Amino acid sequence: MRGQLKHWPVVEPGMLMTQVDSTILSWVGSRSLTDASFEVYLREFQLDLESRGDGRVTYLLHVEDGPGINAKQRGQVSAILERYRAVLRRTTLGFSYVTSSAVSRGALRAIFWVAPPPYPYQVTASVADGLRFLEEKDPRVDPGSVEPRYRSQLQRFREKLGRS
Repeated sequence: MRGQLKHWPVVEPGMLMTQVDSTILSWVGSRSLTDASFEVYLREFQLDLESRGDGRVTYLLHVEDGPGINAKQRGQVSAILERYRAVLRRTTLGFSYVTSSAVSRGALRAIFWVAPPPYPYQVTASVADGLRFLEEKDPRVDPGSVEPRYRSQLQRFREKLGRS
């Protein structure tokens, strides 16, 4: 397992990036995410990928209160995913995309059907389901430990994140 980046968690309006044990968790609040916060997300995502070395991680992306990022932002993420595809293949044991939006889940499933990522993935409606999937891919993931620690951070940073 690679070590956590020393300056994490990163908390910006509409965005949290943190690591609990071997699981990287990102929370995006669509309504409160600013352009500046998204730029921080892109920078931190690249730093994470560049720092992985031989470390193996799982990743949970939790999108709350809306459809997620816009078309321009999706293009920026897509460029990073393509640039770091070999790193992702080598280091990502599993990825879970969590959103309550059925439309977003359907769209992402269609995208992944056409262009699957180079690692096991799941698209689901709940953090608990996402963590159970990640546990199947990496036995170091303990959903009973990870979820409360993640939710505690969401609660602690609620005001700065722009969560109600």
